Amino acid sequence: MDPNSPIGEPSPEVAGAFERLLCYPGLLETTDAKCHCNVVEGLLNEVKIRTSLLSEWHVTSILSKRESLSRGGLKLETTNTQIATLVLRAEPTVASILKTLDTDYAKNQVINEKLENYVEKVITSSF
Repeated sequence: MDPNSPIGEPSPEVAGAFERLLCYPGLLETTDAKCHCNVVEGLLNEVKIRTSLLSEWHVTSILSKRESLSRGGLKLETTNTQIATLVLRAEPTVASILKTLDTDYAKNQVINEKLENYVEKVITSSF
């Protein structure tokens, strides 16, 4: 069997799963920003081409719903988009800090305990 040949027939369950995914516009927009592409469109096309579990009609319908939701009221507000962008930009820096703290943990036990207490206070007072 050719691995690139379609293996199924169009499935309403798969189409429904993609439609439920559209209920999370913030997650989708953040993922799109991180990957620099439309992840839903890419997934839809891969599922359609490789498995034939989606018809062209399903793909077109889901993509048009996503576009209308993005243009409509469910799009992230500018403030939330800016926060998501800030989080994406900060991710490598935070990972680097955590790696450094992990490496130096044994060397700086006292400093790390103070830092843990401080971070705990910041987190508990924020929520």
